Order: sequence, then structure tokens, then C-alpha cells
Amino acid sequence: RGGWLLLSAAPWVLAVVFVVAGAWSTMPLAPVAAAADPTVFSADRAMVHVRQIAREPHPMGSSEIERVRDHLVAEVEALGLRFELQPVPARDFYGDGGPIEAVNVIAWTPGTDNTKAVVLVGHYDTVPTTPGANDNSTAVAALLETARAVQAGPPLRNDTVFLFTDGEEPSDRFGARGFAAVPGLLDTLGVVVNLEALGSEGASTLIETSGAESWLIGGYASTAAVPTAYSFLTETSRLVGEVGTDFDVFSAAGLPGAHFVYLRGSPIYHTMDDDLGSVGRGSLQHHGDNALAIVRYFGNQDLTAVPAPDRSVFFTLRPFLVRYPAAWAPLLALVSLLL
Repeated sequence: RGGWLLLSAAPWVLAVVFVVAGAWSTMPLAPVAAAADPTVFSADRAMVHVRQIAREPHPMGSSEIERVRDHLVAEVEALGLRFELQPVPARDFYGDGGPIEAVNVIAWTPGTDNTKAVVLVGHYDTVPTTPGANDNSTAVAALLETARAVQAGPPLRNDTVFLFTDGEEPSDRFGARGFAAVPGLLDTLGVVVNLEALGSEGASTLIETSGAESWLIGGYASTAAVPTAYSFLTETSRLVGEVGTDFDVFSAAGLPGAHFVYLRGSPIYHTMDDDLGSVGRGSLQHHGDNALAIVRYFGNQDLTAVPAPDRSVFFTLRPFLVRYPAAWAPLLALVSLLL
């Protein structure tokens, strides 16, 4: 009888274990202090930039976005990165609808033996109704802190591009489209990673991929300290189609890439409540850890030898990222049915 009781309890014990592990898997990281080793990402160091950027709403064409742009330029200059400003024709959605310019800030560090570039993307404009501390100042800050950490570490084989786009709001993606329209530029890019936030906290989670998914997930799983990804999210995004971020531009162009978002606290999205006090420093840390790990991994790969596009199944069950080819799914479903 004892054996039968143990056997009947086992599924419930496993269920509890999986629920706890699943909940843990959606938690962000602990923030790293500003005094940490210069080669690691620190949320406390990145928050210095968030405080500068998210003082006021800064939509494209405004005086506030000019102030934010000046901050970006000063920071990339101080880091010793090469950079240029790229004006892009746009429409003034928040004014009279007339012509204005969105201005991308494009910074990069050359590789030692470049094959193709790794590109990190974050838009630095907001809608007029929010200071955008999370959307998207944390992503911009993550790019700046990642650039600093890359500069502090060993040189990478490939070029690394830090693309701060303007005019992403309200989903027309003027900056990203203008960048992608430069003749021949897309052929020089190997992997594109876009960072976004739809809330104030939560794990930095992979919600979209394009290109060779198994290859991307394999690289991410092997290098990120706490990879967080679920193929049901990427499949849902694929079914929905374009979701209105800069990543749409690069995905539509067929470039291999990944889109990371943190999602909890979404009622603050595009409101004045998306302020400095709402920022989850652990979410910022997770954004940065993902970005830095991906740059260092793919920054040393031969990006001219990328596999063909494919699909895979994957999910996080910390401390593991479980993954297998999508072709296995019918067999595993049959086994589950038999069990």
C-alpha cells in the first residue's frame, strides 16, 4: 500500500516542482553594483543613463530628444567608439503632420577580423505621454553599458554596432527603416538583437526570432548566464506578424536576430507612470546580461556561415533552457498521450 501511495503522490510532487521552477524562471536577475568588475554589466552603472534620458517625454522632433541625443553622442565619444548621426525623413505625428527628421545615432567598435557585424538596437524616442524610463530608456542604457563592458574586455573578432534609433514611436519605425535602406548595409550584418520593455519588471525574455532559430537559441543558451526563452511566445509573435517594433524591419529583411522584452507591470506602458521610480533594476540587469553575452558569443563566430532558417522548441526551466528540434514535437506529443 505504501508503494501505491508513493506512486500516486509522485505526479503531484513533480507538478509542484515544475510550478516552482516555472515561477522562478520568470524572475529577473539581482542588479550588479557600480563597483563591479568593469568587464561585467552593471545595472547600477546603467541607471545613471536612465536618469539622464528619462527626465521628460522625448518624442521625435522635440527639444527633449535633442537633449537625449546630445547625451548619447557624449557617451559614445567618451567610450572611444566610432559614430555618426543619420538623419532620416519622417512625419511629425505629434504636431502638424509636416516633414521633420528622425536622427539615428550609430556607434560601432571594429573587430579584429570581421566577418559580419553584431548589431544591438534600442530606440531612444518616446510618445508624448511618457518619460519612457522603461520604454525605452532602459534599453538605451543597456546598450551604453554593454558598449562600455565590451570596450573593457578582450577585442572581438566581429564589428559591434550600437544602433540608437529615432522615430520608432508610434510604430512607423522611421529610424530603423532609414538604417536598413542604406544600400548594401544589410549584407554586412550578421545578427541583430533588439531590446524593448512593455512594463516595469520581469525577466528579459526572448519573444521573437528570425532566421536560423536553432543556431540562435543554441548560441544564446550556451553563453547567457540565465537564458529566458519560450517558443510558444516566438510562435505567437510569428502568427501575429509585425508587432510594431524596430525588430520588424530586420526580421522582414531576413536577418538572423532576436527580440528581448520584459513585460510585467504593463499598465504603465505609454503613461506618465513609466518613470524612474518604476524601473525594475533586476530587469535592466537581465537585459544587459543577455545583450553582453550575445555580443561576446556571436562577436567571435564566423557570421558568413549561418545555417538555413529553421524552427525549434524551447523553454526555460531554470537553471536549464530545454530545447529540441520542432520535428520532434509530434513524437513527443504521442509519447505524452500514451503516458
